[in-house]
Amino acid sequence: MIRRTPDCVSLPSLQCVPRFFLSSLLLLGLAGCTRPGAPTLPTPAPVMITEVPPLAGVLYSPEHLPAPAVLVLPGTPRAVQEWRPAAERLRQEGYLALIMELPLVAAGETDGADLVTALTPALAWLIAHGGDPDNLFVAGEDAGSVLALHLARLAPQVQGLIMVSPSLSARGLEAGEIARLEDCPTLLLVAEQDAYSAGAAATLKEIAPVFCELHAYAGGAHGPNLFAAAPNALEQLLHWLQTVRQEPPH
Repeated sequence: MIRRTPDCVSLPSLQCVPRFFLSSLLLLGLAGCTRPGAPTLPTPAPVMITEVPPLAGVLYSPEHLPAPAVLVLPGTPRAVQEWRPAAERLRQEGYLALIMELPLVAAGETDGADLVTALTPALAWLIAHGGDPDNLFVAGEDAGSVLALHLARLAPQVQGLIMVSPSLSARGLEAGEIARLEDCPTLLLVAEQDAYSAGAAATLKEIAPVFCELHAYAGGAHGPNLFAAAPNALEQLLHWLQTVRQEPPH
């Protein structure tokens, strides 16, 4: 069944002070306007996973490691930027997030099976750089959702799959493979007026043999733009992760 989710600084007047000095004061003041007790998170960093084939990404690291990890597979080169606000929120919530920047995805002639094989080292890389091997998730949108699905099928260490605005096929790969998914809970997020993806999500929900949630939101936003158009979508993603992840033993 488809679930419908509702959608510090004050400076006195110093006319005789040189402009550069005032600018310095302002910058210092703004730097001091952080919330008391707020953690200082590392700056998102570009990383190289493998050089042949070239596999790179942007890593969003939380304050504490090891941490639950989310590998994000954008469906288009433009979507790499569109995923960044969601990745930032993930790391604020304590997740290690890696957005793949895939020149391979931009190359239309690249075979989907080759892409999935090329992506596999990113999972081991995430674990080696602070990802919790018991809480490893894969997310994707559009064509990236199909790649994420096949990666989850190939890699038993993946604990959960997130498909945003899913597609039924990409690069010769079929999303019907979800029918063969084992022990991997799945979350489907889609906008109701994104007709193709809404239909694809309903189909995938119907044939998924594992625990599978489908949430539909008002509007026609596609891919990571759904998180801006329907903020509850990102909250639902975080809630789902909290539900399915394994808590460390006390």
